[in-house]
Amino acid sequence: MNRPAASLADYSLTAKIFHWVTAAAFLAQFPIGFTMVQMTSGSLSTFMYSLHKSTGFFLLWLVIVRLAYRLRNPVARRGSKLADWHYRATQAAHYTIYALLILVPLTGWLGASAYASLEIFGGLNLPSIIPANEARGIWLFWTHGLLAFALIVIVAVHVGFAMQGYLDGPEDSVSEAALEQEKPASA
Repeated sequence: MNRPAASLADYSLTAKIFHWVTAAAFLAQFPIGFTMVQMTSGSLSTFMYSLHKSTGFFLLWLVIVRLAYRLRNPVARRGSKLADWHYRATQAAHYTIYALLILVPLTGWLGASAYASLEIFGGLNLPSIIPANEARGIWLFWTHGLLAFALIVIVAVHVGFAMQGYLDGPEDSVSEAALEQEKPASA
């Protein structure tokens, strides 16, 4: 059995903006994160850590708002048809991406709380969500990094399948119109 897959035209402008702002923040986080942990202390290091925490906090709330929007505005899938296994894999990947887009910044915030390192820009501080505990902070940042790498992998797979769908084009998919044309005329 085949199930409908969403095409780009099925998404609202708001959904597209949420998607691309999330993607931009996500793509910015990784080079910042990789760079900041390699730096010695100093003003540039402090700036990078503040930027990473600020962007992560923004990303966490952006994804929560995006998920709320998505739940209230489901996508009407009118595009190509996917085999059941492909549809289930796509759904699982999307749910995993949403979960990781929440868990990665949340574990970062928990780690920053455990290290009592909550300062961001302009002298502002993120609220602490757990008591300071360095051992817990080490474990939380290890978990944060592991989840971030898992997110990189699942997003890379997502982008690969999206590019495959784009490059295959409509001629390689079974559209609703094509299915209608194949139906025999009723007598």
